[in-house]
Amino acid sequence: MAGRVKINVDGSSLGNPGQAGGEGMIRNDKGMVLAAFATNFGIASNNEAELRAIIEGLKLCQHIGCFHVDIECDSKIVVEWMLKRKCTVWKGNQVADLLAKMGAQGLMQRFTSCGDLPEQARGLVRLDRIGVLYLHK
Repeated sequence: MAGRVKINVDGSSLGNPGQAGGEGMIRNDKGMVLAAFATNFGIASNNEAELRAIIEGLKLCQHIGCFHVDIECDSKIVVEWMLKRKCTVWKGNQVADLLAKMGAQGLMQRFTSCGDLPEQARGLVRLDRIGVLYLHK
């Protein structure tokens, strides 16, 4: 559409999880390339790499002054997460979610080490570290 740009992104993981990276290209409504990127994400899954490529693409759009953006990627599950605005398997957010709920209930505290975290949060960190998937309410 006139006045819009499109980001085409892709993520890759060699080992899943393994060394991961993402790339993207931003084009205007006439198909001209405005910017592109390739980024290494370290160790990550293919889905994480795809999501992080979207974030990198959006940051680049903002940097070059493009704010009317369409996103195209080839991962069905990532598209579903974007449409639902919820990623159901992103493990690392569980600790942040727990602390946010505690803050909403009145907790005002900073934690400078994992040992300072509330017991439930430390348990979630341990599960993340060993790669165990878990469900929460």
